[in-house]
Amino acid sequence: MSDFGRGLPRERLDELNGWKVLRAPKAEDGFLPKDGLLQLASAKPGPNGLIFDKPILDTEPDGSFGGRSVPRGAAVSEVGDVYLADPDTGRVLYTRASYPPAFDPASPVAPFVPLWSFPTDPGPSHPLNLVTPVDLCLVPVTAAPGAFGDTLVVADTGRSLVIWVDRRQIVTRHSLSLSATPLSLAATPCGRVAVLTEEELLIVTRGVISLRVALPRLADESFVAAHSVIGLTDGRFVLVAKTGVWTVLPNGRLSEAENDAAFEVTTPAFAVERDLLTLPGHCPNMDSQGYPDIALDRAGRLDGTDLRLVSRPRRLPVPRTGQWISMRFDGEAKGFAWDRIAIEGVVPSQCRLLVQTLVSDIPYEESEIETFTGWSAPTVLDPGTPTEFLVQRNKGRYLWIKIEAYGDGTATPAISGIELYGPRKSQMSLLPAPFHQDPVSADFLDRFLSLQDAFLGEALALFSSVGPMLDPDATPEMFLDWFGSWFDWRFLADWDSHTRREMIAEAMTFFAERGTICGLERLLRWHTGLEGALPCLIEEFWLAYDGGEAAWLGNTLSPMENGGAHRFVVVVPQSAVPDQAAEDVLMSLIEAQKPAHTIARLVVVEPGVRIGHQARLGVDAILPGSGPEALGLGRLSEGLQTEAFC
Repeated sequence: MSDFGRGLPRERLDELNGWKVLRAPKAEDGFLPKDGLLQLASAKPGPNGLIFDKPILDTEPDGSFGGRSVPRGAAVSEVGDVYLADPDTGRVLYTRASYPPAFDPASPVAPFVPLWSFPTDPGPSHPLNLVTPVDLCLVPVTAAPGAFGDTLVVADTGRSLVIWVDRRQIVTRHSLSLSATPLSLAATPCGRVAVLTEEELLIVTRGVISLRVALPRLADESFVAAHSVIGLTDGRFVLVAKTGVWTVLPNGRLSEAENDAAFEVTTPAFAVERDLLTLPGHCPNMDSQGYPDIALDRAGRLDGTDLRLVSRPRRLPVPRTGQWISMRFDGEAKGFAWDRIAIEGVVPSQCRLLVQTLVSDIPYEESEIETFTGWSAPTVLDPGTPTEFLVQRNKGRYLWIKIEAYGDGTATPAISGIELYGPRKSQMSLLPAPFHQDPVSADFLDRFLSLQDAFLGEALALFSSVGPMLDPDATPEMFLDWFGSWFDWRFLADWDSHTRREMIAEAMTFFAERGTICGLERLLRWHTGLEGALPCLIEEFWLAYDGGEAAWLGNTLSPMENGGAHRFVVVVPQSAVPDQAAEDVLMSLIEAQKPAHTIARLVVVEPGVRIGHQARLGVDAILPGSGPEALGLGRLSEGLQTEAFC
């Protein structure tokens, strides 16, 4: 019997089975399995398969302030000189706006050249012998006296060092050794320099640390992963992290910014247009000398290098067309009648899919399939159209599927799964011979009648799935509340699925016992999960001692009223009702299930044994749950207590 008769697909293609492509996907295919979906995607060959392009998020910390167009590791002077920190080569690169220096073949990108170099290795102790410079900033020429104006400040993570360098004479004016790794630098017009580390922000004035600002902490007491600091024209600093933006107040406190208004008052920044980094417009001599803009690649790196300057948020462009071909499916019989294909996915606006099939009794090779001309006419799937269709020219042992995808360069169709049904079953075989004589008419009638059989098969499959839903042990957990409503059960949220299944399975037995001691005890055991002697129900007249009017129960005096008729006590351990809310819930269950003419009382028993007060084994005498002690360490006073009855 075929799977189709049960409404199940013969084959399914999705992420779990690797999409079963005919051959290894190639970058030029364009329509590729990515993130569990078949979609249009750009990729390049890698050592372990294809490497897909990823969009640059607006929270990307590498190279800019949270994805904004303020570069990290770059600084520009008042006259347009540009300085770059190159961590790969351990150098500071520069170029002049008025007269660019001669091209250095060793420079990673022209026209930048090293700001300084050594003919021989000066040794690790030399302050200018950088290891990994990650950021730099310029102290303005107009800075206050003694603030090292017109100097270049460089952060070297390799040595946890910050140095102030006279950018004209190339001498060190000041150095600051840190116990933590410096991450980012910023300077204000007054000459103060902010040094961001992994745990704090240091404000340095005239070469001396004047303020230490601890970074905010998260719920787990770890520091916020701040990645950048920026100086404002009004002398303040802004701290930037993936989780937020903070303004550093003059007293050293951090004030979380509600928006990005702080970035609107910064000094004129670099502008990024068409993968070019343009210098600020106030730099003189830049345009007159024809100084070229800094060329960047699509990732924000210097063109031709791995030096990331800017990370710009952008949508990832995708190919406009792509193709995917499936593996060869085997019907295991000559002339197998393939039925239909169902595609699960989304076709956005301005996108479409073209699906073609190839059916044959010949097992063609891969090279033949890609150029084969016997594919069926394409089925067009546009936005909003049905994604299930019959296989044309369906007679043949082997089946291949080819899908061509089309998009607008930004959106892409996405397929999460493909289901293949077969063999096709229709009532064509029951019709008289004249209906089979013309091949074209017979093929159309066969496909038309198969639709009715498909609906019938789906209905039968649905009916066959109803049986397990009515079995308490087999029904899905999501149906337990619905199933319980048949018996007027209203399950509490803290009841587990095992308890709910047991209640449904024993519902008829429970309703036969409802209103009796056995029925109420059964419900209480379901609710509390207790097993053994407790919970226990005791009619109060049973507690009387030789006709007495009072008795001790669970260290509580139980008064007898009217001989105790129509009254009973429910005894539960304290572990079952740890608080007043749990006690109220338990009491509401008792009130709902007890006989209407009776009065119930709840007694909560604490662990212990008190002779004359709490000594009924199996009722209210409970030994504490303490394990056995070593020989000679136990105490008689623990757990057992004696108290005179009064």
